[in-house]
Amino acid sequence: MKDGNTCEHRIAYKLTYLLIGGSIGAVLALLFAPKSGSELRGDIADASRRNYGATLEKANELKDRSLDVIRTVKDKTESAYEFASDKLASGKEVVTDAVSEAAGSVVDRIERIQGEPDLPSKQAGNGRKSTSIA
Repeated sequence: MKDGNTCEHRIAYKLTYLLIGGSIGAVLALLFAPKSGSELRGDIADASRRNYGATLEKANELKDRSLDVIRTVKDKTESAYEFASDKLASGKEVVTDAVSEAAGSVVDRIERIQGEPDLPSKQAGNGRKSTSIA
């Protein structure tokens, strides 16, 4: 158990020396700082104001660019919609004309068939010969 205690003591000593050394370094840093605390805080505040202004300016630029992109996309979308609508309308007209023409042909053919004299009985059976199985 002696080994465990000595190891724990070594760690405790090392941590103690670390804390003492850190404290001495902090005190020396404060003693030899080139500016007072109020001056340093003032410099930090000035730098943050400058950076805030630059950030605000960049945000406004980004906003303007985004609005331009949105307008461009909107215009292109509207033109694509109009193009598709025109094509759909012309396709509808073509289909309507084709259906009307086909319907007219069918009506003409029906009228022609109705106007023909009765067909001979041979054709009435669709050209099939009757066979009887005896």
